[in-house]
Amino acid sequence: CLDALTCASVEAALARLIADGVEAYEPFNLLLIDARRAVVVDNHDGAVVTELSEGLSVLTNLAVNDPRCPRLASAHAGFSRLLRPLEDGASAADIIHGLADVLGDHGGSADPSGNDPFARVCVHAGPYGTRSSSIILAARDGSARFLHADDAPCRAAFREIDTGFAA
Repeated sequence: CLDALTCASVEAALARLIADGVEAYEPFNLLLIDARRAVVVDNHDGAVVTELSEGLSVLTNLAVNDPRCPRLASAHAGFSRLLRPLEDGASAADIIHGLADVLGDHGGSADPSGNDPFARVCVHAGPYGTRSSSIILAARDGSARFLHADDAPCRAAFREIDTGFAA
C-alpha cells in the first residue's frame, strides 16, 4: 500500500493498489492527489474509489463526505468558514492557522445536546480519539505543502514535512 505513495500520478497509484490487492490490509482511507485528480480509496468493502471534485471534502473514519458521520457536520461548518478568506487570497499562514483551529476544535459539535464526543472534530473518548492530523495545501500551480500534527491537533503543533515531491 505504501508503494502507491511513490507513484507519479493518481492513475499509477490506483493501478499499483489494485495490482497489490487492498484486501490484505486493515480498513483504510487513502487520499491520492496529483495535479489533475484527487481521489479517496476506501477498502472497507473491496476497493472503492471516490473522485473528489474541486472544493471542500471531509475525510473521517467513514467514507469521504459520508453524511452518517456526526463529525462531518461539525467539521464542514468550521471548514466552510475558511472558504471566503481562501477565495479572498488569504496567506498560506492564515489558512494553515485557520485549518489547525478547526482540526483541534472541541466546541463545535453537530450534536444538539453537545454530549456526543464523536460529533466533535477533535475526538477524545476514552481509548478512542484523534491520534494525528494532516493539512495538505495544493496550489493551482501544482505545488503542495504537507503539514502534520503527530498527536491530537489540540495538543501538537503542525509541522511542515518535506515530501521531496515537486510540481
